[in-house]
Formats: sequence, C-alpha cells, structure tokens
Amino acid sequence: MRLTKDIKNTIQLILGASQSMVLKDTHNIDEIKKVLKALGVSFLYVNLSLISLKELLDLVDEISLDLHGSKGILFLDEFNRASYEMQQAAINLTLRNQVNLPEDWQAVPILGKDTGCSLDPAFLNRVLMV
Repeated sequence: MRLTKDIKNTIQLILGASQSMVLKDTHNIDEIKKVLKALGVSFLYVNLSLISLKELLDLVDEISLDLHGSKGILFLDEFNRASYEMQQAAINLTLRNQVNLPEDWQAVPILGKDTGCSLDPAFLNRVLMV
C-alpha cells in the first residue's frame, strides 16, 4: 500500500510539474502502470534501445493525433543505453524542444541500471531526478 501511495504521489508530481523529470530504474514500472490505469491516465512505454528513431517519432505523431488519450505519460526506458541519436530525440521530447508532445502529455526518460555511461550534464541540469 505504501509503495502504491508513493507511486501515486510521483505520478501526480510528474503530471503537475513545471520542470521535466527523469525516473531512476528503482521504480517498479508494473506498479506505475496499475496506478496510472486507476487514475485514468494514458501511458505508453517504449524501450529506447529496442526501437528506431522513426518508430519513436511515429508514436509522437499518434499521440499528437489523440490516438492514445488526451492526457498521459510517455515512458522512455533505457534512456542511458540508447544510441546518441535516440537520446537526443528523447531529450528534445522531454524538454519540449523541436519535437513536441501535446501539452497534457509528458515524456519521462527512465534510466536503466548504471552502465557507466555518462549523460549530457546540460540535460541533467534541466531535469529533476526522481
């Protein structure tokens, strides 16, 4: 019950935040999905290391066309393991530069277990780690 309450608080923080957020891999994505479903919030989950840039941009187009609900969260898993090109697209989605999601959708990168990869310090300065 405590875990669900913490996740609910995190989700409400994400949805109401004025600053972009990044989740650490310590979060349980299955529990997050259950809470989102209970709250009636749409969500999409993609593993950035397993899809192409075109597939990600097509998904953003689908969200823009309201094919996945009018409000939601796009989880971008394995952000730190994705290619440089994919990381840049994810950064642009997260910070709402160049590639935009509808206003009521949030892109939230999820960092996989530490791989020793370094992330762009400028990006890390612009997001809140949760």
